[in-house]
Amino acid sequence: MLRIMLPSEGGPALELVAQVLRSGRVAVVPSDTLYGFSACYDRPDAIQRITVLKGRGEPGGSDAAPFLILVASLSQLACLTSSPPPKAVAELVWPGAVTLLLPARPDLLPQLRGPEGTVAVRWPNDRLLIELLSRVEAPIISTSVNRRGEPPLGDPNEIERSFGGAIDLLADVGPRKDVVPSTIVDLTRRPPVVVRQGRARIDVDRLDQLLSGGDS
Repeated sequence: MLRIMLPSEGGPALELVAQVLRSGRVAVVPSDTLYGFSACYDRPDAIQRITVLKGRGEPGGSDAAPFLILVASLSQLACLTSSPPPKAVAELVWPGAVTLLLPARPDLLPQLRGPEGTVAVRWPNDRLLIELLSRVEAPIISTSVNRRGEPPLGDPNEIERSFGGAIDLLADVGPRKDVVPSTIVDLTRRPPVVVRQGRARIDVDRLDQLLSGGDS
């Protein structure tokens, strides 16, 4: 495993992380919420490695859960869903700590599709992470660094001790503790439903209005 310090300005270190992800390998990358196991969304071998690291069951099983996908633009949604949210909805919640459940494309990898045919997508509010996604030129998955049933790891030293032999790169920005995860909102249901209350507070009535075409 390669461990690098990721400076706030990105630069060559950020390009190295992008190269690892583009080549189909697995990295631990800090997001604007937690450290996450990351891989390109369309790399089945890398995503299967993360599935094993997390101790998750096979897709469709009772102990399986779809991986969150990060994007850096609305245009990147086209490879994930054929029903993107209206622009007004996206601008209300993104970039930020809000994950939207959207209808998944049927050709997405099984680990990325929920049991109801949804895909979980977030546009993070983090300059470095957005730059990384732009360099990768594709959505990436991000899932907390822990085994099933254990708390997420926020200390890079703990991450290296627990998973250093099983990942290809650790992008270190220092410890992240007591970070609140994203809020999850299901847009496939009407009115929208807050599936998990996280950092962000959502005006569900306003979301429903925008989904209906309202602009006032």
